[in-house]
Amino acid sequence: MIYFLEQILLLLSLTVIGNGGFYVFYYTILYKFNRNFRKLSHRRRLYDVKNITKATILSFLTFYLTPHVYDMITTGKWDNDIITYFGNVYVSTDLAGLLFVRDLPNLTKIHHTVVLCLGIFSICVDYGVSGIHRNLIALTYFSIIPYLVNCLLGTKDLRFPSVIYKWLAIISSIMYAICITINFLYQHITILFYSEDLLLVRIAALIIYHLIFMDDRNLMYWLFKVAKNPKFNKNIDNKEVEKDNDSDIDESISENESVLEDSDLDESELEESELEPIEKSCLIK
Repeated sequence: MIYFLEQILLLLSLTVIGNGGFYVFYYTILYKFNRNFRKLSHRRRLYDVKNITKATILSFLTFYLTPHVYDMITTGKWDNDIITYFGNVYVSTDLAGLLFVRDLPNLTKIHHTVVLCLGIFSICVDYGVSGIHRNLIALTYFSIIPYLVNCLLGTKDLRFPSVIYKWLAIISSIMYAICITINFLYQHITILFYSEDLLLVRIAALIIYHLIFMDDRNLMYWLFKVAKNPKFNKNIDNKEVEKDNDSDIDESISENESVLEDSDLDESELEESELEPIEKSCLIK
């Protein structure tokens, strides 16, 4: 129980202090030096900062964890401490998105919530014992590698040169396609043909995986569209910016109307106030 509470505290610390620190750093730098970033709504800025932060953390995890994962596979020794700690680092990026960014797409919310639940579950299991829970390692590792996707999502509003943006989209889409394909095949083959767990457990594992895969599938569709035609993303971005601006305008109009309603005089009071000077002038005459 103490170990579980320690890991939960670590997860919260990584979320608030670690990710929160990156959020503040990137938001401050981009707001100061990027004109296009300043034009975005606050909500959109946080969404971009979320993805840039996640790309930064996942890039670190990719290069740091690869030798450890290789050693675990070749030696058969699964280090619970390494798996749990870096699992918390990965989960913290999604938890930060849920806490700090409002109005995320529904599929993204489902994706982040499922990842959070799996992260908490991962704290409670022993990876030294063979079982279906080891699939979480592959699921996490192949979700970490295509960190360039988050880089693309976070920088697409900053209006970098189209050549850089196009090649980033192409490389990201290839990396993402390879990773989710390997992940998809690995999860289904191991769960359906090699797992010795109960049938209900395997069915539940596949359902949980597909809750994550729904968001991956939509993102893959978007990546291929952008890689093929970068203007596809610009059209979407323009609509989103217009939507944000319209909502901001509507909010300001409603606020102004409420202020006017509160400050306006009653019609009878207004009439009396206008008539009083006239009556007085007539009396003077």
